[in-house]
Amino acid sequence: MNITKEVRVSLPQNSKKTTDSHPDFTGKLEIEDEQWSVAAWLSQTKKEAQYLSLQLTCDAPARKLKFAIWKTEHTFPEDPHFESNQVAEGHSYHLRAWLLPIGNDHRLELRIESAQDNGEQNEVSEALAATRKRIEAFLSESGAATLPPNSGRLSRPAAKVAKEEDKDGALDDIPFFSRVHKDVRQSRLNRRVF
Repeated sequence: MNITKEVRVSLPQNSKKTTDSHPDFTGKLEIEDEQWSVAAWLSQTKKEAQYLSLQLTCDAPARKLKFAIWKTEHTFPEDPHFESNQVAEGHSYHLRAWLLPIGNDHRLELRIESAQDNGEQNEVSEALAATRKRIEAFLSESGAATLPPNSGRLSRPAAKVAKEEDKDGALDDIPFFSRVHKDVRQSRLNRRVF
């Protein structure tokens, strides 16, 4: 999939949904003379962060792309409900989505556009894609990591910045406390820890 201009699609709510695995919104989309089936689910993470799970499927040639579009702060009526940048097939895309009412149902307005403005950003996105592949390869070899309990908090409070005057009259602004007596410390260079 390579989008050169903005693509817009309006997906009606799936009235044939009978189980949670069925998409909330479905529709068809044409991108650069290729026909895509679009399915979207209104989802949330275990920490209750809401996002839109989007799946695009092309029949010829057979391809499937998945995106996660994250909920944004909807300050103004024209702001999208969901927005994110994603990389697919080596290209970077900007995705925005709005949920709009239609009678008793709703529809999903989706806009996809290329996030690359010039060749320099294209190089960055290729570098980013290469980095993501290296990270995925590393994680597949070593397994998923988990942090130890209470790793999000510091075990002790951060040290305050010491503010003392030296013999030369300059303020000591090194962000740690030295246990060496003040008379022993002679210059800024001697106090630095390498």
